[in-house]
Amino acid sequence: MSLCTCCREPIRNNRRLTGELINYVPMTEGWCDFCKIMVPCITGLDAENVPTQEAMGETRSLLGNPSTSPKQIWNRIRDCEGSEGDWIWNRPSSEQAWISGPPPHWDLRNEDFDLLSNKDEAAGSLEQLRRLQRGGILPDGSYLSWSEGTFYLDGLSIEIPFLGLMKILRMDRKASENVNWKVLLLSISLAVTRFKESRRMGPLSDKFSVTHPVHLMLFEPSHRSPWERLMRRSRSSSGVVNTPREEFRDTTWMKSWDAWLGENRDLARSIRGDRVTVPVSLFISRNGRLQLRVRRDHGWRKLEVGSHPEIWSKVVTWVLSPPSHPLRKRLECVQQGIFADPESTIIPSEEMRGICLLKSVVDSSDRAEADIDLKTIRVEGTSGLRYLVVPGHGGAHGTRFTVFSGGNGMESSRIRDLERVRGRSHEPPICIVEKPELRRLVIGDAVASVVMALLDDMASSKGIDTLRNHISSSARSREQEENPALARVAREMNEARWYRDRLMRNAVADRVRRYTESFPVLWGAMLRIPLGERVTFRAMRRGEPNVSFDGCDTEFTSRNMVERRAIYCMLENSGWIRDREEERLRGEQRIYIRTGTGDRDLGGGVEQICEILEPELVLGERVELVHRQLWTYFERVNPGPSALLPGSDQHID
Repeated sequence: MSLCTCCREPIRNNRRLTGELINYVPMTEGWCDFCKIMVPCITGLDAENVPTQEAMGETRSLLGNPSTSPKQIWNRIRDCEGSEGDWIWNRPSSEQAWISGPPPHWDLRNEDFDLLSNKDEAAGSLEQLRRLQRGGILPDGSYLSWSEGTFYLDGLSIEIPFLGLMKILRMDRKASENVNWKVLLLSISLAVTRFKESRRMGPLSDKFSVTHPVHLMLFEPSHRSPWERLMRRSRSSSGVVNTPREEFRDTTWMKSWDAWLGENRDLARSIRGDRVTVPVSLFISRNGRLQLRVRRDHGWRKLEVGSHPEIWSKVVTWVLSPPSHPLRKRLECVQQGIFADPESTIIPSEEMRGICLLKSVVDSSDRAEADIDLKTIRVEGTSGLRYLVVPGHGGAHGTRFTVFSGGNGMESSRIRDLERVRGRSHEPPICIVEKPELRRLVIGDAVASVVMALLDDMASSKGIDTLRNHISSSARSREQEENPALARVAREMNEARWYRDRLMRNAVADRVRRYTESFPVLWGAMLRIPLGERVTFRAMRRGEPNVSFDGCDTEFTSRNMVERRAIYCMLENSGWIRDREEERLRGEQRIYIRTGTGDRDLGGGVEQICEILEPELVLGERVELVHRQLWTYFERVNPGPSALLPGSDQHID
């Protein structure tokens, strides 16, 4: 039986959710389903992007079996056989004429690197900004300048590895005169262009697959493509209209795309709808270094590409070549095997153990399976509900997985499942946040823990509120499907809740409720609190209670000076006086103590309180928010110290 080339476990087809225990069919070669799902989350590499040992050996032989020293490897890449980088020597032959002499050569001073590297933090002098904006010519005659954080090459805004470019020009500017710098720098800028594959992804990470940069240029609509500016036609001085494809027509990578699309006509017709994706590989660092993501003995790192035009042209050709092209495969071999010890593995041992744990959890249950087409783990819980566990970035909470409702699990729902996984569904995922103890585990262990929790979702829902809400909501949905009358009642209840919530958020309704309900409740509490109790009246702070009583849990928040005046009047008429000695001891500004009960007939005091509040219930001259006298809502017969009424021994909203 074949072994997985990654985890070295036997490769078998997953059994479906049928309960059959011996429904296995041996496969011939490749990766197991679990490695195909989990390895991209760990390394950013799909199975088809991992080269075979045979291809790795051929690349090592091509480079003369170098050590893992970056300097030696870059030199071997520069000197290795192959004509894929020769297109940089196709320098334009057009002659240039200058009215008053040629512009200065493009150059950077030492102080310029600080400005270009920290453009959001540093501000250069006026003379420095003018000099960078004025720019200069490169050895091939193209014009390079910088303005407001952006480089412009012959009027096109592009990304420039300015530190590496200066290294090359300073080492041997005369030797670089034969280089077609415009096409090389445009190709580098295209190679570092990013476009995420899914809206479900969070911030772009090195482990994400992105749309192939050449696909962006050739097929992506201009309103969505980061290369929209370059897609616009520009007219040269000779009057000939040039397009980006015409600029690149003599490059090796563009010729390989033309040949690849010619050989894959069916794919070429459908490629506009389905993007060609590749792992992130080439970068320009903030300090202007051209970097390649490679695997070292201690993990994945970004190494600066050797500063030589031949090295740049070969690496860019590999990056921009079509998927599955031999030159693209050479890049994968260089990234994954040349900079690391040949005996080291792509997946760390602890990550491998996590994948094996996930595999054992899924294989041990007939209610879980790996769905390689969707790159998910399908789980059926004890509640009968089904879930999709998608390893990878989980969105706002930074979780390493996303959990979706799996529908009814039938084949007809696979389209909806695909929309959920790709982030195109309006149905939100089930929010399950990783706790600190789970975050300390490798991703395989974390996903295995989530799968085990969902297998027994009824028990897990006791500790996961979002899962409990999902189960309850699903149960109500099933009941409504079986009972149309119940569904009608549910719709009416939801409509009533919607109107209630809207009324609660209405500013006018809130003001009426406050002066006809909240203030009368506070008044009743002041009348019933025992003698000798104290109340603290603090300054207004947005959203914080500023009226609190010592002997009970009654709290209140005054919002403006009108309400504060009304509360002062309420305290005075219910037997409360200032306790200045207690204010000094506690360091508070206003503390009141109840020394009396006030008048038995509180009609006069209530009228004083309402005279303060009633203007707040009148809009303009005619619109009255309350159609009865406000004093009718307040108690006018003094009850004396007694038990607080329901709803008053708490925060009064």
